[in-house]
Amino acid sequence: MADSNARTRRVLSRVPAQPLAGAGDLRRRDRWVCLVHPQQKSRLNAGGSRSASVDRTEGLIPLLRRVRDCRVCEAHLSPRPLLQASESARILIVGQAPGARAHETGIPWNDASGARLRDWLGLDDSVFYDASTVAIIPVGFCFPGRGRSGDLAPRPECAPLWFAPLRARIRSLIVPG
Repeated sequence: MADSNARTRRVLSRVPAQPLAGAGDLRRRDRWVCLVHPQQKSRLNAGGSRSASVDRTEGLIPLLRRVRDCRVCEAHLSPRPLLQASESARILIVGQAPGARAHETGIPWNDASGARLRDWLGLDDSVFYDASTVAIIPVGFCFPGRGRSGDLAPRPECAPLWFAPLRARIRSLIVPG
């Protein structure tokens, strides 16, 4: 996997530095990548009126603590918000919502789709689960439950409440998919 990590570093070194709207100032030498599930782009760009009341000076670590302590969806399911982030992360992955296995283990992307994603990115587990390298922020932070034909869609409360404040603190750019 070391060879694929070198390939990923080469790809990242060719990505032009362009900030995501509202992401703050980026130095030209910095390289940031954000991967967004195609079905979630419209939901994330729409913003929302129920954004979390966040002090603009609040740092990322206190905000992550608040997200992990969130119980907004408690009436619908057992909340266990799954995410990882760091201000130094070079890759931002935005997915839909954790699956059942990720919910049980408390590890994001800890299932077959996560193995496939890590393979596509050419990242081994040690790099993928290093928050200083890869930030993982879902649209729905908790497992939404099972439906008739798979998992339910992400709960509608999460993205408007937490995504914009998190995005404002993680410098990245969106690479069109």
